[in-house]
Amino acid sequence: MYKIIIFDFDGTIADTNECIIETFQQSLVELGFDTMEEKDISRLIGLPLTHMYAQLLHTDDKSLIDTAVATYRRLFTPISERTVTLFPHVAETLRQIHESGISTAIATSRGRDSLRMLLKVHDIAQYIDTDCCEEDVTNKKPAPDMVERILNETGFDAKDALVVGDTWFDIQMGCDAGCTTCGVTYGNHSRTTLLEHGADHIIDDFAELKSIY
Repeated sequence: MYKIIIFDFDGTIADTNECIIETFQQSLVELGFDTMEEKDISRLIGLPLTHMYAQLLHTDDKSLIDTAVATYRRLFTPISERTVTLFPHVAETLRQIHESGISTAIATSRGRDSLRMLLKVHDIAQYIDTDCCEEDVTNKKPAPDMVERILNETGFDAKDALVVGDTWFDIQMGCDAGCTTCGVTYGNHSRTTLLEHGADHIIDDFAELKSIY
């Protein structure tokens, strides 16, 4: 049914919540701030780091935000090595999609170096054909720019694409790009929230994608 499937990464392919929250909290301490409620951080996962810090620190101070992001990125790798895992059935399902001839892409608010490091560490890089990362677009999720960039790069039409993600940011991004969308319930946003933002499909397990594509 689809010629390309475009995936979010955090909360969809990999369980990065523990890593993101721990890294965020450590960065706040280094910067001299108090730690925050985990739920306040979790609700923003999927947005660019600059947006997360701006909202959580209630600031538009670019210098502070840039310092916070740099601190986060420095802390992330060693924390990720012991905390990030793939969700169940991700590796085998990605392999099956790849072997079926369907193209695959990742649209993520994560930076490219970080994304490709995690894909390699978890041995799934060979199943991903292309990516669009935080540094590639000016307008971030939930804007459709990431999906549109991938479609332009690969030559596929929106009607040929399925966008899969765990947050309403992903669903909105896919809908506004004119694609079919699929929300996953095991990530950061609820089934109700995903449906309210227009998800065409909802799955509870990554392996259930096989019933859609």
